Amino acid sequence: PELPQLDLDMNWGRRRQNFVGLPIPGADGRVLSRTFTSTGISLNLGWEIDLWGKFKAGKLAAMANTQARTAELVAARLSLAAQAVKAWFWATEARRQVDLARSSVKSYQVSTRRIQARFERGIRPALDLRLALTELRIAEASLQQRLEQAERSVRQIQILMGDYPDGNFTVGDDLPKMPGQVPGGLPSELVYRRPDLVAAERDLLAADTRIIQARSQLRPSFILTSAIGTSTDQLRDLLATDLFIWSLIGNAAQPIFNRGRLKAGVSKSQALANEAAARYQSSILSAYNDVESALATEEVIIRREEALELAA
Repeated sequence: PELPQLDLDMNWGRRRQNFVGLPIPGADGRVLSRTFTSTGISLNLGWEIDLWGKFKAGKLAAMANTQARTAELVAARLSLAAQAVKAWFWATEARRQVDLARSSVKSYQVSTRRIQARFERGIRPALDLRLALTELRIAEASLQQRLEQAERSVRQIQILMGDYPDGNFTVGDDLPKMPGQVPGGLPSELVYRRPDLVAAERDLLAADTRIIQARSQLRPSFILTSAIGTSTDQLRDLLATDLFIWSLIGNAAQPIFNRGRLKAGVSKSQALANEAAARYQSSILSAYNDVESALATEEVIIRREEALELAA
């Protein structure tokens, strides 16, 4: 800790002492004893001087770790929100596919009845009727598959909401309008707002400061301790100024025999910092890859949508 440690200590004791084996006149074989009562109060102060920044580095590392975990919490919330959005789109699309499949079944039923009527009049061959019946059964099977997908997508939304997946949940009737394209000229630094990058950068900062903390263990430490208080056998004299006692001690310690272990700790901290730097670099590349892939996919989806509209 950077600040001094201050402790208030109060104690009370009572003990009995027997005088056995001492030639006390008049004892006549009896064991003489005496009871002692002691009461004390003291104020203790301890402070290790942070000459090498050990405590400051530890505090900075702890703050960086806290910020990294907070960023990971934000990332988890964003991930959950993204999964909920995907599930909603999937459920809405599945419902639209069910409507389309039902419409297809009705269309095949109409065409099958017409072909069957013409077959009964001898206008169409039996092969046409068999093919029409086959297409109708395939459409009915596709409808059941679409119903299954719709029910499963609704249950997935309920799971993400923390509800029991009973399938009793209503989604939208249509997909929302898509927003416009991402405008050009946005600064690339926007990507550094991603919570995963913030967490990786904070972890890197914490790992770097741990190196400073590990190196400071190799240097001497200076500790000041002070105490002031009283000790008496009478409770009424506990705060008497004549009975005050005090002490002031300075201590300097330099590690000698465990320097190998401490140096190994420095090497470990440096290796962890290198690992954190590699993770941070990997996170940056992954973030830019997501951006580039999203921009490229957007252009492909626009052209695909135009082609599907013409096909429809």
